[in-house]
Amino acid sequence: MELKQGIVQLVSQKKSKTNSDMFGLKIDGEWFNGFGVAPAGKGDAVTVSYEKTAYGNSVKKVDIATKATALTRDERIKAQDDRMLGMLISYIKDTRPQIAELLKGKATPQEVEVVAREIVFRDYRAAKIFLDNAEEQTKSDQFVSSDKLVVETIKI
Repeated sequence: MELKQGIVQLVSQKKSKTNSDMFGLKIDGEWFNGFGVAPAGKGDAVTVSYEKTAYGNSVKKVDIATKATALTRDERIKAQDDRMLGMLISYIKDTRPQIAELLKGKATPQEVEVVAREIVFRDYRAAKIFLDNAEEQTKSDQFVSSDKLVVETIKI
């Protein structure tokens, strides 16, 4: 039997084909699976006793060293804002590498966020205008067939 210590990153709970409860705990990027209800939650510091099987790491016992504390409302909002900022920065790097280079190390996180939101808004607005124009073009390409009196649309 082997031991693994770490912080639970993810918890998975589901039913097996035979309708019995199964759980998965992801610790340091590695999954540990067992039957029953998950004995630990996300953020808990645990020690897992397990055996390596053909089906993965089979949990035999889970000892919880410390339970995770629930995040306050402000902590949840900050975590969500941090994730959004990360996504915006990633978007800038992917779509506007020159702007990303200019901002690197010179702008505050708030300034980066303002720039990122403006870029996303402009891209959204440009895409909406393009789609609206394409829809108008399709409508103008409709004609009435005089012999069948059927409205047909020419696909562009």
